[in-house]
Amino acid sequence: MPSAKFPKRILVAVKSPNKTPRRALAKAASIARGSGATIELFHAIADPIVSDTLRRDGKRISRKEAIESIRAARQKQIEKLAKSPLLRDVACTATTEWDFPVQEAIVRRALAMRADLVVLDSEHHVPGAHLVVSHSDWELIRTCPMPVLLVRTARKYSKPKLVAALDPQHAHDKPASLDRTLLATAASLASALDGELHAAHAYKPYPYFAPGYPGEYVSLTQVAPEIEREHRDSLASALAKLSATAGIPKARQHLALGDPTEALPTLAKKLGASIVVMGAVSRSGLRRLFIGHTAQKVLERMPCDVLVVKPKSFKSPISKTSRPFGPITGFTVY
Repeated sequence: MPSAKFPKRILVAVKSPNKTPRRALAKAASIARGSGATIELFHAIADPIVSDTLRRDGKRISRKEAIESIRAARQKQIEKLAKSPLLRDVACTATTEWDFPVQEAIVRRALAMRADLVVLDSEHHVPGAHLVVSHSDWELIRTCPMPVLLVRTARKYSKPKLVAALDPQHAHDKPASLDRTLLATAASLASALDGELHAAHAYKPYPYFAPGYPGEYVSLTQVAPEIEREHRDSLASALAKLSATAGIPKARQHLALGDPTEALPTLAKKLGASIVVMGAVSRSGLRRLFIGHTAQKVLERMPCDVLVVKPKSFKSPISKTSRPFGPITGFTVY
């Protein structure tokens, strides 16, 4: 597992052409060298525009000319990034387009170029911030059909450890096929990076699974130790069966007792993991992917890079038609 190397086409999102995304470039290049993939740097221009006529160098120019002038200038900046030493020995192209919002533009470009992987620098968000503001990272995760690698650290991929966060008993309506897709993706990436693949599952004590009111758990008594051992053995057996499909030995199968929001980041830190691979699922007939409250907390607290994988059946809700201009509030020609 698997027979074909992943990925073959990588899109690196460049948020600002004036700021080199060094971590994303370096890590995308490492993956590309190991898998033979090509890289495209993509920058979406989402600047607002205004009047139909403007001036540049003392001459009157049309809005169309101004728009193309800005695009051409940004394109030169992105092409310069494509020649970065960080991308040595990698076939790399650069594309700049007017489109907004940025996260939708990235998805549109990824679909157009048939990318296998989207890579971007991602800063640590303030815990809980996603509940009050719509971060472009979160929106990209929810709407992008291909795996998204959120680069969060500068640590190089030198024989890295990858941890596949699995749900062997498919709790919370998680489809069984997602874990298999997740494992196949993680195994391919580990192979490309000459890394070491681990499998992990964090679980709460057995009483948490007692039925209660909708959305709540009931734990009135402490179960007998033998029942808890039986519960753990059942999880270990399910994890072992799933791990075997990716050839992960028992020594690299981990069951972590505790709240997943703390147990998984703690395990990743203990193992010195470079990448944790997580799955995103759809809920209640929604077309968008929903990571879930627990998984969002896990992602925010993760001390390493995170690769988010979607079910194969997921179809992006993003229109393939670009929206080339932002709100008409102002325009700068430079």
